[in-house]
Amino acid sequence: MKPGHLLLASEAALQRAIRRMDDLLDQGDSLSREEENELELLSNLVRAYEQKHFPVAPFGNREILAYLLEMKGTSLRQLANATRIPFENWSKINDGTESMSTQEIEKAAKYFRVKPSLFYANQKR
Repeated sequence: MKPGHLLLASEAALQRAIRRMDDLLDQGDSLSREEENELELLSNLVRAYEQKHFPVAPFGNREILAYLLEMKGTSLRQLANATRIPFENWSKINDGTESMSTQEIEKAAKYFRVKPSLFYANQKR
């Protein structure tokens, strides 16, 4: 580890850092330059700790599609009927055996009323 490189060493240190961040954030726009720097440092330390100890698994369009279906309370069959894309295509995407095509992304985005970039940004390569 490089000299001067700071890390939070425990859950207790994480909680203290978060409490201090909350105190600083409660001050609103009245932070001094030194307090702004402290808040930025604490934010970086908390982010580093959380990335190390609570990693988030990457997700792709399969997971996004499942989430959107659940939130809309709809099924693959209803999605297929609404988009006029065969149910079999959606089923293969849902089980992870195929990726979404440009047409499927565009139609799913329209159906779920989300931006197509949501799917393009998470397209597994």
